[in-house]
Amino acid sequence: MVTMPGRNDPCPCGSGRKYKQCCLQAAAEIDIRWRRLREAEGELVPDVLKFALERWGEPYIDAAWGLFSDGAVPLADAPNDREFHATFIPWFLFDFCAGSVKRRSRRRGWPVRPAAQEYLDERRPELHDLQIRYLEAALSRPLSFFVVTAAAPGHSVDMRDVLTGRTCRVIERSASNTLVPSALMLARVLSVDDVSIMLGAGAWMIPPVFHNPIITFRDSCVRGGTPLDEQTVRSLHVDVVRHYRDIVEELMNPRMPALVNTDGDPIAPTTVEFELRCTPREAFDRLAPLAYGYDSDDLLDDATMDRAGHVTAVSVPWAVAGNKMHRDWENTSLGTIEIDGQRMTVSVNSEQRARKIRGLMAKRLGDAASFTRQQVESIEALLDKEKKRKPSRRELAQNEALQTRPEVREMMRAQSERHWAAWLDEKVPALGNLTPREAAKTPAGLERLEALLAEFAWRAKTTPSEQRPDITALRATLGLDGPFAADATRRGPSA
Repeated sequence: MVTMPGRNDPCPCGSGRKYKQCCLQAAAEIDIRWRRLREAEGELVPDVLKFALERWGEPYIDAAWGLFSDGAVPLADAPNDREFHATFIPWFLFDFCAGSVKRRSRRRGWPVRPAAQEYLDERRPELHDLQIRYLEAALSRPLSFFVVTAAAPGHSVDMRDVLTGRTCRVIERSASNTLVPSALMLARVLSVDDVSIMLGAGAWMIPPVFHNPIITFRDSCVRGGTPLDEQTVRSLHVDVVRHYRDIVEELMNPRMPALVNTDGDPIAPTTVEFELRCTPREAFDRLAPLAYGYDSDDLLDDATMDRAGHVTAVSVPWAVAGNKMHRDWENTSLGTIEIDGQRMTVSVNSEQRARKIRGLMAKRLGDAASFTRQQVESIEALLDKEKKRKPSRRELAQNEALQTRPEVREMMRAQSERHWAAWLDEKVPALGNLTPREAAKTPAGLERLEALLAEFAWRAKTTPSEQRPDITALRATLGLDGPFAADATRRGPSA
């Protein structure tokens, strides 16, 4: 976060003089130009909208709104939509034209250029100089996705256009109070007399988890993964709006992610039941080797015995060495085998593991066990059941006490360190299946890596301190300098 200097503070330009004796006057002049620019905007946008409605009628704006909203909201209800005035209207005036919709949906007489261009060409003699320059600037700049790199609350926001690479500092009194570094937003940034402002900004602040998908969207429009030129982005305004709409839909109605276990199998809680034709102890002795990393004597210590000292019930963890997804794991728990008298139940989290354990039971127990039934519970039903279950006060107290124990917190911290050390050399889908070390060596990979680290830092705000990644340490290990190293390698033109 950037803080504005006080009148008597040293001037941030480095001159050594007080701010009021150096750059304060220039800042005051910029503020005056900003106010004049906003005044011109306040005059022009309503007038261009009136011009468009009088010239092409309601069907024209109805077609635009249908495209913008994907037909989800009728035009009569559009003014109540949070995106209508601030986002849709500027797009409608400065981007939309007959070519934006399919040929069969067009009407005779609709303009082949944006309404604002038609207005400017026709009304130019009636407009004053600042109005003309405002319209020209707005028509030349594309609607795009920007990532915030710094913010001075109440004053300005530094941003980088993800699609073009262009960097800019916009004078913004309101949004600068809520926008934070790494957040993204939809906007058009126009500049007049060295003053940049936002026009048509989206109503939603976009979290960093969408940064890499926006890069993927950009790269799908051009080969080589290089920034697009502004004219190309202007021609893609419908696609940009659609991508933004998809992001908003995800923010409003988050989809449950595809849950998979560490084998990559879809999560499907499964119970496999068997009938034993041997004693519980015999079954235990044959199955104990499946518990990699566990001591048989320790497992028997927790077993239930009858008066004669014979095992009647015992639990056997099904575990294997290592983990193909997490290199720092010493073993992987695949399920739990519960032996209770002549009944044996195996709980696993996928149907693939259920098939595997049935094969292992046939191999290790043979005729001493017979399969009786298998039940699969949907992940949705399991989550719904867990959501409805209210933990007891005792459970909550025990969990809180466990989390505060120094040895538990140290174990969590050590496990987190091992995880992130191993992560540096794991192939990451968000990085195009490169490892973080590999991604750091190329401009395209570095951009994605920076976006991913920003996402981690964003999520860490709600993660227990012992499990948070040390972003500073990761950056140092990867040889990254500063909070936005990608800016230095993929920097576009400034504005």
